[in-house]
Amino acid sequence: MNKNKEMQIDEQQLAIHMIDKYRDSISLRYNYEHLSETFELSSQLDEEVIECLRLYFLECLYPTADERLKVDEAFESLRSFVTHPSKTWALLGNMAGAIFKFGMQFPQAMKAGMSSLDSYLDAKRFENELLKAAIHQELVFPISNEEFDRCLASIPRREIEVFTNDVISLFQAMANSKLLKKTISIMDDVLYKVKHNTHVYSPQDAEGIELGINILNRGYRLFKDYPESLKTEIIVTIRENEKWYLDKVYGRIG
Repeated sequence: MNKNKEMQIDEQQLAIHMIDKYRDSISLRYNYEHLSETFELSSQLDEEVIECLRLYFLECLYPTADERLKVDEAFESLRSFVTHPSKTWALLGNMAGAIFKFGMQFPQAMKAGMSSLDSYLDAKRFENELLKAAIHQELVFPISNEEFDRCLASIPRREIEVFTNDVISLFQAMANSKLLKKTISIMDDVLYKVKHNTHVYSPQDAEGIELGINILNRGYRLFKDYPESLKTEIIVTIRENEKWYLDKVYGRIG
């Protein structure tokens, strides 16, 4: 095996490891013991709710490296509907027709539907920055928690805050259960048309839309039965928990 190929394998192994390390950090900071000790939680934000939230992060937003390969391909296809609006118009027809079918909330619902894509793309950029930092610091697999935090702290905090703000926006979209149900209906309609226009759209196009629908459906099931007060508390807790994590990392290193 030549040296370039060895380096490529080492970088791939390190990239997978960095994803696993970040998932570990999420799993730790979204467990009930940590949250209840760090923040003042109401009785409604109990251990069961926190566990559902933790699983949503780990299964939908930050899946394992193996699952990530399938997610990457699907989201690359979904991104084409954002970068090429004509593909979307070909499915939805004109704006007036879409509003007639789905109601005046159509533009807002479409924006909510794209929140999952924004969050995922920011996560990809974030992971690439982590990998660059690890390579720059000449770290090798496996890295320690301290080395991981050092990589994280080498990224400008503002860049990570943009990423976490998009994640919070996704949860805000999911907390609006009425609008989210409309969003899923719109995306279901898009998926139907994609599957019935195979001469224009590929199976990968359908998979990307199905993935986005799955993320939103999981979010809908997560939030739909919660009272508004609990939805608000969840979003506030996520925001404060992410701030706590960044304060810890940047404070420890700096």
